[in-house]
Amino acid sequence: MRNFDEIDRTILDISRQLFFDQGIRKTEMKDIALKCGIGRSTLYRRFESKDVIAFYIANEILADLSVATDSVLSDAGALSGLDKFKKFAHSYANTLMTHPLEVRFLDEFDQIFTDEYPAEVGEISFTSSHSPKNRFLIDIMEEGKKDGSMNYTETADYMAWLFTNMIMGIAQRVLPREKHYIEEQGYGKEFVSSAVEIFINSIR
Repeated sequence: MRNFDEIDRTILDISRQLFFDQGIRKTEMKDIALKCGIGRSTLYRRFESKDVIAFYIANEILADLSVATDSVLSDAGALSGLDKFKKFAHSYANTLMTHPLEVRFLDEFDQIFTDEYPAEVGEISFTSSHSPKNRFLIDIMEEGKKDGSMNYTETADYMAWLFTNMIMGIAQRVLPREKHYIEEQGYGKEFVSSAVEIFINSIR
């Protein structure tokens, strides 16, 4: 990942706000340049496309969401693997529920970018930050299997990915339209926390 100077940082911060306000699809490079107070040629010299900017922002959001759960197990040394997972899982779900704009951005991002990654970003740099807490969650799953508090038949790696994809997927579907879900079905973000409980009960 490249190092950003002050102008790069301003471009990314303003782009993030524009993406949040009007969506990735509706935001154009000319909008970003105008809002930043720079020429389009300057913008293109720093970021070759809107896609590249969106990828860097997605990387940062995923990192921010990850950091929000980092401290949850700082005092969990004596807990079983399952209890550690429960602490992490509820923290992860709460983090998603308190960041609806970021979740909505990631939903649109996933819908748009289904082909090759932009060359400047590179697949490795993006996928490394998109992993389920890297080894962190996988280690918890392995610990739970070893101490007997968890029971699952797939690999720990698979179960970590399954959990994060399942919870993120539900959050992406429900949170951006929570008002409509409540009007139509009577429930909203509790779907996310309920999914966590269902997953926990399935591996208990």
